Amino acid sequence: MRNRPGWLWLCLARPPVAAGGGEGGQAAALAKAFVSSLSVRPPTAAASPQVQDTALVVRRLWVGTEPDFWASTPSPDGRYVSEVDWITGDLAVLDLLTGELRHVTDKGSWDEAVEWAEMSAFSPDGQQLAYVYWNEDLWGYEIRVIDVDGSNERAILPHRDGLEWISVDDWSPDGQILATLYWQAGEKDAAEVEYAEIALISAETGEVRVLKTEDWFGTWNAGFSPDGRFIAYENRPEGREDNDIVVLATDGSLDEVLIGGPTDDQMMAWTPDGASVLFYSDRALTEGIWRLPVRNGVAAGEPELVRADVWRATPIGFAGSSFYYGVQLESPQVHTASIDVEGGRLLTVPAPVEEPSGSRTEGGEWSPDGRYLAYTRRASGGARPAAVVIRSIAGGEARELDVKLRQIRQIFWGADSRSLLLLARKETDAGLGLFGLDLESGELSTIVEPGVMEPVAYRVFISPDRRTFYFPRWDTAARVTRIMALSLDTLEETELATTHLRPFRFAPSPDGHTLAFVQADPAAGKNRLVTLPTAGGDIRELEVSSGSGLGSLDLRNCLWTPDGGFLLLTTGNDADGTSGLWRLPAAGGEPVLIAERRSPALFNESLRLSPDGKRIAFVSGEGRGEIWVMENIPGLRDQVQARGPSR
Repeated sequence: MRNRPGWLWLCLARPPVAAGGGEGGQAAALAKAFVSSLSVRPPTAAASPQVQDTALVVRRLWVGTEPDFWASTPSPDGRYVSEVDWITGDLAVLDLLTGELRHVTDKGSWDEAVEWAEMSAFSPDGQQLAYVYWNEDLWGYEIRVIDVDGSNERAILPHRDGLEWISVDDWSPDGQILATLYWQAGEKDAAEVEYAEIALISAETGEVRVLKTEDWFGTWNAGFSPDGRFIAYENRPEGREDNDIVVLATDGSLDEVLIGGPTDDQMMAWTPDGASVLFYSDRALTEGIWRLPVRNGVAAGEPELVRADVWRATPIGFAGSSFYYGVQLESPQVHTASIDVEGGRLLTVPAPVEEPSGSRTEGGEWSPDGRYLAYTRRASGGARPAAVVIRSIAGGEARELDVKLRQIRQIFWGADSRSLLLLARKETDAGLGLFGLDLESGELSTIVEPGVMEPVAYRVFISPDRRTFYFPRWDTAARVTRIMALSLDTLEETELATTHLRPFRFAPSPDGHTLAFVQADPAAGKNRLVTLPTAGGDIRELEVSSGSGLGSLDLRNCLWTPDGGFLLLTTGNDADGTSGLWRLPAAGGEPVLIAERRSPALFNESLRLSPDGKRIAFVSGEGRGEIWVMENIPGLRDQVQARGPSR
């Protein structure tokens, strides 16, 4: 049910964050009280399990901005859910009663470290969290375990070669083992391939036992049965558009499709009594939550509808006998607006290109002739690939293209406005590749073979003539970033510069001679605006007038105007939640504030200027979602297991 995360380290609005656990004083007392509140309810004493006969109850527990349901599980008592605070990238917990978001880790700001937490899971006793962490030093993902008061943090599985991503999905009932999914790249039959491994990892030693290897895409949401004998997960077989649910015995004695067929069936959780699994399905021509009786790892009856018309749902998990799930209501969207760069003002109020919904639109690339805007649309919930949308500027008509790519990282137009270049992954290939999409025929061709550009740090940027890519590549051994140019004619790479500071969001000048980019400088506590000749040379900082107020703000993005006379800059201010759009002479000097807005952030990502310089496109807005709980689930035996949350 979860989307694989992309580059998510955006500065997004959040509720105020309370101080994390400390070693003394009030912070320690708060941390102690927090841990004490996570007591596990004991099993219900009963001579024999009884089937509930009360009606299903569905309640909304929380509504707020920037929900991150794919990263969450509930605490055993159901009061908290684990989260990620994307203002800093820290692991956090959300109090469902007070709405307070409390940090568990304290990694510092993005200027200090471009690192972040991702998926997480409460231990059965509620005292620990296992989570996925992007480690900048290792340039990869690892699994960590930490006490919920922020102490005793340790990496139980450091990053290893070939590891693309990890998910931590569940703890075993005894709290000893983690159910995980690995997305791994390797060699098979003399070819580079990618695959997923369903693996069990010791929460104490990090020892790994692989249960099964699957196709890369569509393998998600692994969870232990309450007796620890089985793992259930969802998998999309190659060539299919929908998911099945598969059950594995942890001792290797069973490997069977539990729920299959032409419908899209996605794993939610084992029920705490172990007698069923909940799954999300479109089998009744509407999206809803279903229950399938299970005995000894195989179906013991027919699926039963629990709750119909549950749209855009993401499972969070069971706490006791109550099941928690999230519903995405709105997501950030591509916006456009008319702009007068010379006059330093917006001429129209920015508006989304589509009606706000649970689907997220990203990108926003103008065609060279200025007639179209290309972007991607990804539905919330599920792991379906994003669709490419081509929207006419004149009439507003939109054409959606299903390109059959697993992950679309970026979109670029070809020079003739009749084709697109897609930096993406195919379902069957390892690594990012560059693919050409003919808009008339819909045919896809390979321009740069998958894996050639790996590892690519952050984003790739294309020259105005569409013949050269520029991108930063992190050198883990040397601990430097190499700024690279890749010729699309020869596929040869050239190193333009080496820097110890992190560069991002390159902007090639209209004449193709200069790169402008924002560079993080942790020592100075700010981001700098710098330039670099595309022929190679020295990185030079552009001077900005100190009296303008721009110097005190966090630079986020930069873009040249079509005539090369100005740079458009975007800024953010985490202190008051404002974001700004500025105009700066290309040679440096006095900036002009064009527009400013408080949260939801404006101009925060993917700023693009139309070829005539009269319109801008950018991604803006906040996510909005709700957390719901289902109680008195029909058919669930009234027997609460003494264990933590389960997916």
